[in-house]
Amino acid sequence: MKGLFRRDFLRLAGATSTVTGLGLASGPAIAGPGEKTLRMAWTGASQILDPAAQNLLDEFQFTRLVYETLTEFDENLVPKPLLARSWSTSEDGLVWTFDLVDGATFHSGKPFGASDVVYTFERLTNPEEALNGTSFFDAVAGVKALDAHQVEFTLKYPYADFLTALAINYGSIVPEGATAESLASAPDGTGPFLLEQMIPGSVIVYRANKSYRNPEAVGLDVIRQETVAQGNSQVSLLRGGQVDMIPSVAPQFVPVLENSPGVDVVRSNGAGFHSIYINTSDARFSDARVRDAMRLVMDREALAQIAYSGLAMAKPDNVILSSNPYYDADLPIPAIDVDKAKALMAEAGYPDGFEANIYTTNDRHGLQPMTVAYAAMLEQIGIRLSIVTWSNGDLGTQGYRKKELVTFFWGLQLGADASIAPFYESNGSFNGGASEPPYFSDPEIDALILAGKTELDPEKRAEIYTKLQELTARRGYILVPYETPLVVALSDKVRGFHPFPRGFHDFKYVTLV
Repeated sequence: MKGLFRRDFLRLAGATSTVTGLGLASGPAIAGPGEKTLRMAWTGASQILDPAAQNLLDEFQFTRLVYETLTEFDENLVPKPLLARSWSTSEDGLVWTFDLVDGATFHSGKPFGASDVVYTFERLTNPEEALNGTSFFDAVAGVKALDAHQVEFTLKYPYADFLTALAINYGSIVPEGATAESLASAPDGTGPFLLEQMIPGSVIVYRANKSYRNPEAVGLDVIRQETVAQGNSQVSLLRGGQVDMIPSVAPQFVPVLENSPGVDVVRSNGAGFHSIYINTSDARFSDARVRDAMRLVMDREALAQIAYSGLAMAKPDNVILSSNPYYDADLPIPAIDVDKAKALMAEAGYPDGFEANIYTTNDRHGLQPMTVAYAAMLEQIGIRLSIVTWSNGDLGTQGYRKKELVTFFWGLQLGADASIAPFYESNGSFNGGASEPPYFSDPEIDALILAGKTELDPEKRAEIYTKLQELTARRGYILVPYETPLVVALSDKVRGFHPFPRGFHDFKYVTLV
């Protein structure tokens, strides 16, 4: 099986079993006496465990704990060494040589080496695999082992964000010979925590990797990633001491938690955005006039208030966030103009509008209320939406790329290229990827994205991304009414935690007192 068909099979197969290390578990894992156990309350649940095939924040959190990449981001979101201890590049930027760390082992006991890196990236760049992460590594022409702990990448073109791409979860190193099936049943990374147990839809239990090459970095014995769907239940559990962290707090509960003794609240602005995907393979939505009409009735300030209780910031249809140094703050928010929108609908041949389905979820804060409110706005131009509510997991697999209108939450994408190419490149990972027809394709935008990837001059590169933001906001298929902050709430007993604005976190050097 290929593409979503193959991933759906693995997702459904995983939903019927409970994974623990290399076998099955019969009941909840219990922490031993005196163990430091950190408990997180997540709204959703992981479904796909293959790092190269994931879509959801809950899954990215799993990968962040169990696997490692060649580079990782420091607190300033700049790439630094992880499984690669150093690197060099040729003058033309086409050849990169990486020296790998010594002493790293996979959880299965297999030593980590250059052959694993080669295998990982050959798998990622193989179109037959149809993996979500493939488009992030389009620049890679080849990779080879120079010796047991040195690898060489050859690129198709100079890629300014190559070190950033290597730090993204999709580039997590898997052992040589790993398959989608083996990674679904027996995840095998080099990370500081290993999978002890997984009850799909309920809890994932991680245990400290006692063989981790940097033992002082592992300050917790156990991490529990528990699914608690309701925000009020999460708040009650945190205030009552039954959990230690809410990685993403629903906005209406922020004031309560800020005034709760024993609770710390940390906020990161420009951490994500809500979006409405418009599938241009549907004839109605392939007409730019219809998409423009849909923009002109959107009251972004109202939607931001409804969805995020005033914590969100209205914005134009720009997938690059304000926290990104390439963000164009001068891009205007479209003015509301219902009369013009009606005229555009009539010009497009839909004076009375039409009916359509829109797919959304309750598993992401504010997304479903935003969808309901926007559907009411569209009624002004005769577009009558039937709202279909799914779990976020189903939305990210069955609904993703296949429906006429779908709403998504997206977290911060790091670097310039990764902030726009996955959404707007014709083979972008979030725009059909390698396995599905794209939602949207524009040759001029494709050419500019390639120019941005290959331009090494910072000023020229900034000009390219400014132009890209203008074009995608005006022509594009993704409506972005507002961007959202990430709000993390945690017990004051947690020490050493630094939030990662993408919404999934690194727990090295974290402990409990």
